Parts: sequence; C-alpha cells; structure tokens
Amino acid sequence: PSQVSLEKVESSLGTSDFNLSGGIQNFIGFALSENEILQGNLNFTSSITDLNELMVSDTTNQEIDTLDQEGALEVVEIPGNIQFELNASIDKLLYDNLSLEKFQGKVLVQDQAIILKNNSFQLLNGAFALSGKYSTKDSTKPSYSFSFGIQALSIGKAFDSFETIKKFVPVAEQVSGDFSTDFNVNGILGTDMMPLTETINLDGLVKIAEASLNEGNFVNKLSALNSL
Repeated sequence: PSQVSLEKVESSLGTSDFNLSGGIQNFIGFALSENEILQGNLNFTSSITDLNELMVSDTTNQEIDTLDQEGALEVVEIPGNIQFELNASIDKLLYDNLSLEKFQGKVLVQDQAIILKNNSFQLLNGAFALSGKYSTKDSTKPSYSFSFGIQALSIGKAFDSFETIKKFVPVAEQVSGDFSTDFNVNGILGTDMMPLTETINLDGLVKIAEASLNEGNFVNKLSALNSL
C-alpha cells in the first residue's frame, strides 16, 4: 500500500496523555524517487502534556563538548518534496513554571517552509496568538516572519513568571494592571542561523490598560528626587 492510516492511537507517559490520528500518503513513491511528494497529516490531542517530564533533564558534558567542537549552527533546509500538516489541541501544556491552557495550533510543512498557522493559548489570564513562517526556498538566504499577539496579560504575573522581564523591566514589579501587544518581525538568517541585524524589520504596539505604580524602591527614589 502507498498509504498508511492511523485511525486512533492512544498513549500516555507519566501524567501526559496522547491521542493521534491521521495518515501518510505516497511513501513508496517518495522512497523510490526524489521527484515524488510525501504527503501526510496528523491530529494530536491531549488533556495534559507535561514537557518537563518529556524533555531530557540532564544534558551530558559529552553532548556539550560535541556541540562546541562542531561549531556554529548551519541552515536547516526544509525539503521541497514534503507536504505535511499537524493539528494540535492540548487542554493543558506544562513547561518550566508555566501552564498554558487551551492550546490550539497548526503546523504546515510545504513549499520548503515550516508555517505556524493560527496558534493560540491562554497564559496568566491573558490570550496569546502566534503565526509565522521559516522558509528555505533560497537556502543561501533563509527567511523568517512572525506575528505575535497578547491580550489582557497581567503585568504583575508576567513579572513573576518571566526572567526576561525581571532583568530588563524591573519596575514592572511595582506596576498593577494589564497590557496587550501586537507585533510583527521578519528578516533574513545568516549561515549560522542567527538573524542578520540589517535585515530585521520590527513593528508593534503595546497598550496598557488602567495601570498604577505601587509603592516600592522606584517610587521612593522618584519621590526623593522630586523633593530636592
């Protein structure tokens, strides 16, 4: 047969559960000729997926040494003869200290690109949305484009949960309120898979609703300056 079907596969690992269905078409033709296209689709559902359990927790020194010896990353080329669609629906997704709720998303592999389409989830009482594309149609100039949106995320909860905010926006610890943002970014990656700064295009808007600055070190220092 040139087609393999997954009617319904159920599995579990630790506290995580997985339900899979879908199929792969034309795998014999794909194996015999580089001009044939491998097509497939996979539907993934889960009531809870704990990435902390699934990820390898102890990276060995040998793996780190190997990475150092190999040097910088290289461009990951997306095959042009694969068309694949992954649809995911996860009620609760756990990663590090974060709990993502109602994750819905689609990943497409087509036309030498990986496409994230209409991915969404809820986190810290806020709503997140992500779409994007990584393309190697020109493997010498791999490109990326992403759009990201957040609606009604608590500033205080974001400070408690994200180390980046603690590092770069420490005053957020003393701010009460919610913020929303929409931004888009696109550009070209170098041969080491790092963004070329001269090609980065970024635009966006941050909206803060009913924010207030609470008592704290920043307010005290500001008050001291005003009293001079």
